[in-house]
Amino acid sequence: MKTSLRILAPFMVAATLFAGFAAGPQAQSYPQRVVKVIVPFAPGGPSDIVGRVVAQLLADGFGQSFVVENRAGAGGNIGTVQSSKAAPDGYTLLVTGTSQFTINPSLYKTLAYEFQKDFTAISQLAVAPSIFVIHPDSGIKTIGEFVARAKANPGKFNMGNSGTGSPPHIASELLMVQGGISYTQVPYTGASLAVQAVLGKSIDASSTAVPPAHGLVESGRLTGLAVTGTARWPGLPNVPTMMESGYPEFAVESIFGLFAPAGLPADIVQRLAAETAKALARPETKEKALAAGFEARPAGPDQLRARILADAPKFKALIEKAGIPLQ
Repeated sequence: MKTSLRILAPFMVAATLFAGFAAGPQAQSYPQRVVKVIVPFAPGGPSDIVGRVVAQLLADGFGQSFVVENRAGAGGNIGTVQSSKAAPDGYTLLVTGTSQFTINPSLYKTLAYEFQKDFTAISQLAVAPSIFVIHPDSGIKTIGEFVARAKANPGKFNMGNSGTGSPPHIASELLMVQGGISYTQVPYTGASLAVQAVLGKSIDASSTAVPPAHGLVESGRLTGLAVTGTARWPGLPNVPTMMESGYPEFAVESIFGLFAPAGLPADIVQRLAAETAKALARPETKEKALAAGFEARPAGPDQLRARILADAPKFKALIEKAGIPLQ
């Protein structure tokens, strides 16, 4: 039986969705000082890129500074835990992939946070597929050629990823399951580090988010074997999807969201969600997002929460099917 992982249900939300929310007294005066935006991964990675874009958009919209702090480690768990312990006053926010809440609970024996108990969902921000890349000197140009080479050399390849439990890691595990191959997983603390390792030939290939690989594939310094969305990525039209490459049930995306500690007043949640949706709906924002390897795709608090709760069991099933050991 083939493993199917469908996490591409569309969430098209216009900024006007939030127009009817009435701001309470706390939201009317918010923010009155600098807002800290925690990104639980290294600088240069996809969560960091999204976090910095959103922080600037919110700063422009509110007329107050939103400052990114990178707190990487343990697959994003360190920064996520720290953000959960902050005061729920709107002055500590979290930008991260939803994998913190959909994948990590099935990968780690113990987590010092629970999504429903410790966090407030504010807004879905952006979506990006993963991409498999390899150095051009390998001579491998397609995912089919990579699978054939891996089958002919079992256990001799290694595959970098942006950290245990990240969507690129899950995509590389899914490739082993559906391709009937094996290779050594090499986790890094960020996607950009894994991409640079392929560029420097210290690892054979990488499953990574699109942003840190985009320019290198476009320039020919790396070869893009396939992307994991249901359609080709607009910025890399010559790179096929996994579905086009002979894996019709292969679809994995990274979804990024804005969160806060549990207990954030509803009027502040609503104001942040409204400002985020308005900023992401601008044509210039959408264009910049695509150029960086993302699709700006806002969705409100209830939709983001529902998406996380629906995706968690799907990832759990894949993790069990792939036999990924608990961390």
